[in-house]
Amino acid sequence: MYKRQVEQRRQALDIEQQRYDAGEIEIDRVDDARLSFFQARRDQVNIRLAQLRQRVALHLALGGSFDYMPAETAGEG
Repeated sequence: MYKRQVEQRRQALDIEQQRYDAGEIEIDRVDDARLSFFQARRDQVNIRLAQLRQRVALHLALGGSFDYMPAETAGEG
C-alpha cells in the first residue's frame, strides 16, 4: 500500500517539477509536492521499522536470543 503511495507521490513531484521548469507554476507547488513525497517515504520507513521491531520481539518471546556464538564453537555442547 505505502509502496504505491510513495510511487504516486514521486510521480506527482516529477510532474510538478516539469511544470515549474516550463514556467507554468511557482516553486511553492514543487516544494509542496516534495514535502508530500518525503512524508510518504517517511511513513513507509516507519512501517518497515515497526515490522522489524515486531519480528525481534517475537523472536525474543519465543525464546530466541542475540548472544554471539562463534562458528567454531556452535556445534560443541
